[in-house]
Amino acid sequence: LVSKVTIEIQNHWGIEDKTLAEFVIDLGESSSSVDDFEAKLQENGAAASGPFCQRLLELIQKLGGPQKPGQADAKGGPNAKASNEALALATKEIAKDRKVERRERSRSRQK
Repeated sequence: LVSKVTIEIQNHWGIEDKTLAEFVIDLGESSSSVDDFEAKLQENGAAASGPFCQRLLELIQKLGGPQKPGQADAKGGPNAKASNEALALATKEIAKDRKVERRERSRSRQK
């Protein structure tokens, strides 16, 4: 599951980080719906669209097993803060890259 979520995150956000994938899986496992999952991602600094959230949540629900007793809460695990920061940083970098790409496309059209 972690490797599949890592691949999805890499394809969408351009980041290959298993710790981030584990954090996203924890958020998905504690979500009651796609909207809830999307809101939790956004609360943690991720710019995620509905279809991407739906695909991730379906993957997590399909391949994830039942939550183990005593498993750390998504926000309380030892890597939660690092994952939050990585997710927020990745989202900012992607937004910056997209802004640069749009600016370059606009300039090339003007020529």
